[in-house]
Amino acid sequence: DSLATLARNAAGGGALMLVDLGGRVDRAWGFAFAAGDSAVTVNVNPYTGEVLPAPPPPSWLARTVRRLHQFHTSLLAGHGGSLLVGFVALASLFLVASGVLLWWRDRLWRVRWSASWKRVVFDLHHALGILAAAVLLVICITAVTMRYGDVVHRQVLKLNRVAAPAPPVTVLPAVAGAMPIGLDSIVRLATAVVPGAPPTIIQLPSDGPVVVTLRYPEDHTP
Repeated sequence: DSLATLARNAAGGGALMLVDLGGRVDRAWGFAFAAGDSAVTVNVNPYTGEVLPAPPPPSWLARTVRRLHQFHTSLLAGHGGSLLVGFVALASLFLVASGVLLWWRDRLWRVRWSASWKRVVFDLHHALGILAAAVLLVICITAVTMRYGDVVHRQVLKLNRVAAPAPPVTVLPAVAGAMPIGLDSIVRLATAVVPGAPPTIIQLPSDGPVVVTLRYPEDHTP
């Protein structure tokens, strides 16, 4: 709570929106405060309480990689592009799976090099296609799973005969005279629910419950 107070003073006030705990012991903590329609982020050394200068902007390489990732997932076209990418992934999965079924009927492995060029192309398509299908199926299945993760998750729960979790609360009931608890208490409550997983991000929306993201030490995903 004291670090949040220091950060709020450095930001010139504003409602606390998010706390980034760095994810590593050698990183600063970031505090984001509402400032009109935008946000002001203040970085603080969690060990000394020193307010750190703003980091330099991302490098050209980092910006390029970010744009490539956005192109890969949404064709740089927002939600519509993401829907199109998902449709292409589903279509590709259908084409690869149907190709495997068609290959299974004849099981062509050998290429008849002495035959006509059309026959050579036909044999190459069968022989190389079934080899590539092993990789393409993994790529397509994982792409569909990532794009439609919520749908896949619900279906897996049904297969396991596990009840789907209740949707998260989006609006809290108003309680007259109630005061919100501090960040220290929020962290204690979250770590008590998921022992052994340090918190990494705390989100404090104005119209919903506080959301705490925790990560186990053995989880090295970016």
